Amino acid sequence: MKTAKRMISAKLRNYGKNTTKKNLDQSQVMLEIRNYTPQIYRISAKHKNLELLCLKPSQMKKGLCIGRSDSSIINARLEKLKNRLDYVLNFMIYLKYDINKPNIENWLYVRFHDVYHYFTEVEPAILWTNEDGSQELTNTEDQDQFFDYLSKTPEQLANDRSIEKNRMYELGINKPIGIIEALQFETLDGVDKNYILNFLRKWLKSINQTDYPISQFDKKMLDQVVNFIVELPKEIKRNKNNKEEHYAVKTLKNFVKWMKIYFKSLKELDYQINENVFDFKVIAGTKKGHVPFIQNEQKDVISITKDELKKIKFAMNDKKLSGENRQAATLFVIQTLLGGLRISELNAIKKESFHFVNDTYLVTVQAKKTARTLLNPLSDQLEPILKKIDFDLDKLRFKSDRKYNLALHQLAIDLKFERKIVKYDTSVNLEFQKPEFIELYKVFTNKLARKAAISLLFYENYPLDKIAKMTEHSLNAIQSYVAILLDDKAKMMSKL
Repeated sequence: MKTAKRMISAKLRNYGKNTTKKNLDQSQVMLEIRNYTPQIYRISAKHKNLELLCLKPSQMKKGLCIGRSDSSIINARLEKLKNRLDYVLNFMIYLKYDINKPNIENWLYVRFHDVYHYFTEVEPAILWTNEDGSQELTNTEDQDQFFDYLSKTPEQLANDRSIEKNRMYELGINKPIGIIEALQFETLDGVDKNYILNFLRKWLKSINQTDYPISQFDKKMLDQVVNFIVELPKEIKRNKNNKEEHYAVKTLKNFVKWMKIYFKSLKELDYQINENVFDFKVIAGTKKGHVPFIQNEQKDVISITKDELKKIKFAMNDKKLSGENRQAATLFVIQTLLGGLRISELNAIKKESFHFVNDTYLVTVQAKKTARTLLNPLSDQLEPILKKIDFDLDKLRFKSDRKYNLALHQLAIDLKFERKIVKYDTSVNLEFQKPEFIELYKVFTNKLARKAAISLLFYENYPLDKIAKMTEHSLNAIQSYVAILLDDKAKMMSKL
């Protein structure tokens, strides 16, 4: 006989009479428990960083959050909650606690450290069978102490902790906890701990230490670690004449971002930290700031020309190309003609995002950075393309953004996009930011749709402030998106 599979899933739950997913702005996310208990229980999806999680109905599909910039973080936290809940249910089953909603929420949100302590620290009692056949419990000391601990009130536990703290202070055991030591706790969501540990351990070794007190780690120390990484070359690649390669600027920025997430998590766990660490910034494009490296993101802007966009439009219906190529071409054209959307914004567009008002089709899009809703009319070119797929972008979407980029890369190869473009080296600690001339197809991804829309509008002599207003960007951001092609630079100079 097959046993029922234990199951915990995340679902949206609406409240109030006559509520439906269509007319509700937000719904609570519940953890639904099946097969552990005789009846189904629904527990609020709470998290120390999320509180009570609420999502729009369109942002939850098959138990996963979609269509938000922080979807991966929310899904990681939901998965963490499911694992915690699994622990709690097993804890209550083994210790024969009454499984009901108040008890589950108490052990899940209030006393989870006790649950974790039971599975990781408490040595369970053993039922020993003697030679005469009699049985007795042995090794009960650890378990008895734990049960005694569970029966104490919060006031008694606080008093016990105070006594223990004084005892450790008298014995000289109360040493400050280290930055490496604290990483044993579950403090980072969506961040690879090993990534941080790798750099921190190398830095500590360079200063002849095994750890460093959290309370003394400030902005100045983070500056030292980052500069250490700057001077730290990667492993020498033997197939490149033993040339030392330094880490990319993006690596530094990710490290600093994740260190701040780490310290924020420690602060939430009531560790004593130096908050000026949050003021640290990686200064780009200067040798006088925290980090000596050369980088100018405004230089490294790639776009397509008007003729290349025409070729992509023609490719949408070119039967000589593969179905994937035509699919990628159509999606790229839509992404461009909608004003150069980010891929996350394009993925968030649903069939219900389109509206027919005053004989005109409109589309609502949520901007990723500002979270503001953009309302754009469809152009004469775009309307027939979307009508052909019944305004359902799911018919064109790939299983992942990576597969979409792979299809675009192949499309660029087939269309012979071999025009040379400039890429600048963004490694740290450079004396000279060396340019590299490579074929366009090698860097042809969905990001080019964003640059193309703004650059081509600029070449149609639209003023930058007008483009900025249309795309909901600041003027500074728009200026960094405009790509000036090498041929155009030559034409501009020839008019002097």
